[in-house]
Amino acid sequence: MRPGKASNVGTAVAECFDLRSDFISRPTEGMVEAMVAASAETPGIGFREDPVVSRLEALSAELLGKEDALFCPTYTLCNQIAINASCQPGDVILAPHMAHALISEGGAPAALSGAQAEIVETERGAMLPAALEAALARKAAGRRPRVGLIVMENTHVHSGGCAVPEDTMNAVTELATAHGVPVHLDGSRLFNAAAFLSVEVTDLTRHADTVAISLNKGLSAPVSAVLAGTAERIAEAVDICHRFGGGRHRRPRANDRVHGRGQRQRPFSGPEVGGDRRRFGDQRAGGDQHTLHRRPPTGFRRRRLPGPLGPEGHAVLFNVDGSMRAVLHKDITSTHIDSITRAFEEAL
Repeated sequence: MRPGKASNVGTAVAECFDLRSDFISRPTEGMVEAMVAASAETPGIGFREDPVVSRLEALSAELLGKEDALFCPTYTLCNQIAINASCQPGDVILAPHMAHALISEGGAPAALSGAQAEIVETERGAMLPAALEAALARKAAGRRPRVGLIVMENTHVHSGGCAVPEDTMNAVTELATAHGVPVHLDGSRLFNAAAFLSVEVTDLTRHADTVAISLNKGLSAPVSAVLAGTAERIAEAVDICHRFGGGRHRRPRANDRVHGRGQRQRPFSGPEVGGDRRRFGDQRAGGDQHTLHRRPPTGFRRRRLPGPLGPEGHAVLFNVDGSMRAVLHKDITSTHIDSITRAFEEAL
């Protein structure tokens, strides 16, 4: 392998590790076998008639504790369908600071649904219930735009992967119910949040009317996502998905891996993570098990990162606030973590 080439294959010392995202995590052998088996099945050409996708949707609904689920080719599509299903043009979306659905999806809420956003005061990715209550009270006054949707994000990516506690989610849900406002859970890495909080995924999804999960992050599929909710809401989502361009398509052969042959891929959550996170030092409290987050000391330069964390390999992300993000996933072993943490200790 040529020097500086980022990868997660081979020895820990000899190469650069790409820690920018868990997008690059690879399927297990069992998942690959399931893909091959799925490719032999006769596909469908329209919504809800492909047997492989139908099994994926049914399993997803079961895992998330919802009546039905819809496969979508991208995660952004899931979020934007949920927004469009709840919001009329001019409606307000209440969401946490730096919410992915608002700042990282191309301005889609305004472009596709005519919705406007209002940011609620946030701490470690969680909306403060008192601030949310105040925002809902303001909107209830005369001639104010209607609140069409409240969005929660768990884990919250732009806070360093912070997991939102269940009691906070419950407080948000109670306020939403009192004001008659639906809740959407942006759960791209929801399984990471559940693992970190030591709860079942359904303990988190019960606080939302709709929930979206990504299949190509901690779950190791290369593409696609799922939106789940009531049968009525998902029936509406089918129409919106078609309107937004996610209509008739051949299924990606990768999707059967999530449920094929009983394979239920778990996100990276080894017992060694806690100790290695502490060695890395000064992570943002509340981050989930897959993200290491550190603000470099004053005067730090990227070129000081040695070996497997050298900038030539684009191994870590530097955020706009100057902090660094290193994302773990199932392809990063304890040996890899030892090498990575040593490199950080030398650089910092």
